Amino acid sequence: MWAQAMAFARRGWVAVAFLRRGYGRSEGEWAETYGSCSNPDYARAGRAGAEDIAAVAKFMATEPYVSKGKWISVGVSAGAFATVALTADPPHDLAAALSFAPGRGSTTPDAVCGEKQLTSAFAEFGKTSRIPLLWVSAENDHFFGLRLTSQFTSAFSNAGGHVTFVKAPPFGTDGHQLFSVASGIPIWSPVLDRFLASNNLMLRGRLIDVPAPNVAAPSNLKSNGREAFRTYLDSGPNKAFAVVAGDSRFGWATGRRTIEEARRDALGLCASGANAKCTVVNANNKPVE
Repeated sequence: MWAQAMAFARRGWVAVAFLRRGYGRSEGEWAETYGSCSNPDYARAGRAGAEDIAAVAKFMATEPYVSKGKWISVGVSAGAFATVALTADPPHDLAAALSFAPGRGSTTPDAVCGEKQLTSAFAEFGKTSRIPLLWVSAENDHFFGLRLTSQFTSAFSNAGGHVTFVKAPPFGTDGHQLFSVASGIPIWSPVLDRFLASNNLMLRGRLIDVPAPNVAAPSNLKSNGREAFRTYLDSGPNKAFAVVAGDSRFGWATGRRTIEEARRDALGLCASGANAKCTVVNANNKPVE
């Protein structure tokens, strides 16, 4: 989420990307289980996720570089569902919430366990939610399509929740990736700015300038490789980019805990499925001699 965090930081916000309990390499067991597909308890799962968001906000409020007084929660998919749940029992100074394609229980494209229970969970959250909520879903979302999204938003707002719903145009092969993929940022950024402005949450008159890294792509890459290299440059550390000498094959890794781990993973992805000798040519945006 480096590029997404950067989009908020450029608007003057301290941007914090984190893992809730049980995701990735975070400690502790998965806290957001909702039981069986036949009778899921989505409301409980949403509240568990909301607890983790609130815990992060409480910790960040103690950091000296973080201003006090207002913060916003941003989530996508299950994280967006947890964000909706957060608005139902909002911590101190939560000013607004942004949810991209919220929901739980998608098992296959255009299929969800317990649609009735999921709709009821949104209605339950709406009963006490009064925080401004921006809800963005792409037209071709195959996790939670527009038919379901209409049910969810209606249940939430009819129960009393304050929601601004925006239907985004189709994005890629599955609009559920609109927020998760950096190329979606130009689509949702204007929506974000209108929402922030309408709630007096614009912190700057203009974006903070962040110059693009001035690093040339390896000369042997084809068009898809050069595009991948540009995406690599915009991603966050620790990262590495590897190529096969005299060949167009490549591999890259980002968001690793150490640069050594990034190098290892980039080399592995570069050589995957081929008897190729790969070399790391860039690490954390710096050419490797």
